[in-house]
Amino acid sequence: MNIGYVRLLTKSISSYICHRLILVVMSVSIMASCKGSNEIPARPVGVPPSAAWAGGADGGVWIECAVNNQKNTNYCVIYWHNTGEIVSKGHFRLRGVGNAATEAQLSYDAFDGTSIYLLGNLTLDPVPSSSKGKGP
Repeated sequence: MNIGYVRLLTKSISSYICHRLILVVMSVSIMASCKGSNEIPARPVGVPPSAAWAGGADGGVWIECAVNNQKNTNYCVIYWHNTGEIVSKGHFRLRGVGNAATEAQLSYDAFDGTSIYLLGNLTLDPVPSSSKGKGP
């Protein structure tokens, strides 16, 4: 076998291994930097223990909803993630269904400033003030 060919082959294999090793190191670094994106932040003062976190690494909200069987709505209070300030509160109903979510369905994913997104592809939309009555 030609010695030049063996050297070329060895260099190619070394280069391939080096590139693969760099790729693995970069992948591990990226995954490590993503770690913690689902961590729940510290609960601000004023946010009740019954409120649940909905958000990600870039922020989110604390949400507390209760089923109001009389009005067939969910009365929800949404708190800002870092201050505990109330962002929104009121009556909500399931989109496309028009009734309240059950306690079992109240697993929060996100809030867009208007609607509450639940796990299971469900959305709670605010009830217009003329159809919700007064109070919780």
